[in-house]
Amino acid sequence: LLSAQSAAAQVCTTPPTCDALGYNKTASECSGMTMLKCPLDQSKVYCPSADEINSSKTYKVGDTYVDANGIGIGTIVQIDSSGQHGVVVAGAYAGTESEVNQYCMSKTAGGLEWGIISRGVADIYGGLTPGCEFFLTASGCCQICSASVSGNCYSSGDFGYSECSGGLCQANF
Repeated sequence: LLSAQSAAAQVCTTPPTCDALGYNKTASECSGMTMLKCPLDQSKVYCPSADEINSSKTYKVGDTYVDANGIGIGTIVQIDSSGQHGVVVAGAYAGTESEVNQYCMSKTAGGLEWGIISRGVADIYGGLTPGCEFFLTASGCCQICSASVSGNCYSSGDFGYSECSGGLCQANF
């Protein structure tokens, strides 16, 4: 009678697969990221997707915005109350205002829609860059092109520019 109870208590089930448990990637797909190995098959791993990372990630002004591949693509200069949406600045480019604008509009980093930096965002970004009002160029002058001026650059100190010699891009995330 005792052995009959033991046999009745044993129920055989098929264990879940690694895929069913969320271990559906290879180590190479998770390279450079935190990963967990499946206890049933060490060749199967789990690492969070970009959506999982970004849906729970909150930022603050000055943080680096991270794209879907875990790569930093720019500096956050504005943020909403949720900490998940705002404005990121990236992609310094040397050239005329028109060339900077074309460069920014051609950017695809982070799957964001990029454009030339606005004066307001440039002012905020400049405040986050110690010792430089906007951004440091190869010539050592701090300047930025803005869509709010036509053919001119804002400059720090007593420098005046009639042509844009570089600029930054901004995008909402």
